[in-house]
Amino acid sequence: MDEIYQEKILEHYKNPKNNKLLILPTHSAREANHVCGDIIEIHLREENGTIVETGFKGKGCALSIASASIITEYIKGKTKEQIQNLQKDDITELLNSQVPKSREECITLSLRAIKNAINK
Repeated sequence: MDEIYQEKILEHYKNPKNNKLLILPTHSAREANHVCGDIIEIHLREENGTIVETGFKGKGCALSIASASIITEYIKGKTKEQIQNLQKDDITELLNSQVPKSREECITLSLRAIKNAINK
């Protein structure tokens, strides 16, 4: 099995967390990877400066969907400032997997959508 498709990634791909769009999000954004066609739409609900609920819908590879699942779980309870400081290396650490440079856009797509959502 290819190293980038480790068990954690496959589990989040097959059974993604927060795989829903929120009824009343306070923030939302949609991002696409134009190279491969992956699309992620992020919905967030903020209360008192903290992200309290997250959701996403998307289509794409295992890395894109698993990353969206993992990052939407991770940012619950975080402030916008904490989220703004997240980088690619943080996603790699959350995935517990090294990702080839050619696939970095797959794992950062949802983070880009989240940052764009909270900056609107």
